[in-house]
Amino acid sequence: MNDTLTAELDTYHGNVSATEFSYLDGVTSNIQTQFNSMGKSKVLAGSRDGTAASGDVSYTGVGFQPTSIQAIMSVNDTAYSSNGYGDSAKSTYCVCTPADGKFFTQQQLIKYTDISNWSQYAVVKSYDADGFTLTWTKFGTPSAGTMTITFICYR
Repeated sequence: MNDTLTAELDTYHGNVSATEFSYLDGVTSNIQTQFNSMGKSKVLAGSRDGTAASGDVSYTGVGFQPTSIQAIMSVNDTAYSSNGYGDSAKSTYCVCTPADGKFFTQQQLIKYTDISNWSQYAVVKSYDADGFTLTWTKFGTPSAGTMTITFICYR
């Protein structure tokens, strides 16, 4: 059967060796479309009230299902900041800065905190068809302020 199929391919597309043909294993749709969709990224702007209640928040408008994400957070006119990453397994890690300006690390995507009394942090719950969902957790009584967040989503 391979000789018959290879002969038919030769007729329509020129000589195709058995080795070249074997590279098509697992192809289920247009190869060029698959190539065009590889290696994409998208920047998405977001925000969160530092005093908001715990819960899941979906972020959409990415245009594809991410496989990993980076989140850069700051609160205007303060030292509060966070730079975090979530991998394809939804494991998260960030470097954050409280008001005293001293860096420390956490296993969250985003963390807004004074270190000992309060915090507002997020982890990746899911990567969705057009974005992602974060689970936010509020601890104590966070300081009022709007977190400005830049998300970089990777395919």
